[in-house]
Amino acid sequence: MSHSGSLDDFKSTALANKWPTILVEDVVSGADESWLDYFLGSGRNQNKEYQLRLRRGALIVTLVLSNIDEETQKDPQGTLVALADRVLQRVGDLGRTDTGVTPMLRLEVGGKGKAQQILYSVPDHKFATLKNVKLPWKIDLPLADRGDSLRNFMLSGQTPIARNGYPSAVSCRVVADGTVLEQAQNIGFASCGGHLPAS
Repeated sequence: MSHSGSLDDFKSTALANKWPTILVEDVVSGADESWLDYFLGSGRNQNKEYQLRLRRGALIVTLVLSNIDEETQKDPQGTLVALADRVLQRVGDLGRTDTGVTPMLRLEVGGKGKAQQILYSVPDHKFATLKNVKLPWKIDLPLADRGDSLRNFMLSGQTPIARNGYPSAVSCRVVADGTVLEQAQNIGFASCGGHLPAS
């Protein structure tokens, strides 16, 4: 998983929803990256929830502290940071020495000339809109191993109207570690969407 990508996604979602935020970064000293904030906009409620996310090497940890009444629980942030420190102490070098193989997702849009627009949405990465892209186009994106959790992807390509009054053919294809998950071809617009396979 891209830790910074998940933080960017959280920031943009919080901004779009006008969530209260107490976002602080680099809160866990033993982590490569970490951040803490209210969990999914719960800062509006009296009983707040907090989340802390950290990355150390290939290890990614998310901790959530729920139903916190700030009148009785004086330092929920400190509690989460202390818990994260304890987790890192207990797991030794996990994430640093055994990084494993990062799963990759390849997105492809085929055709001639240029795509007027390419859109894609992939877990762990920001939604992207690309304009006037030379075809064929492709990108390889790393993915986190999320076990059995359901994760959606979407890719589409659109070609402009040609001189003859018609758009040209365009195709899309989504490939996970060599396995084709979805592919389509059409005139003017092609869309590929679906779920990533469970690990």
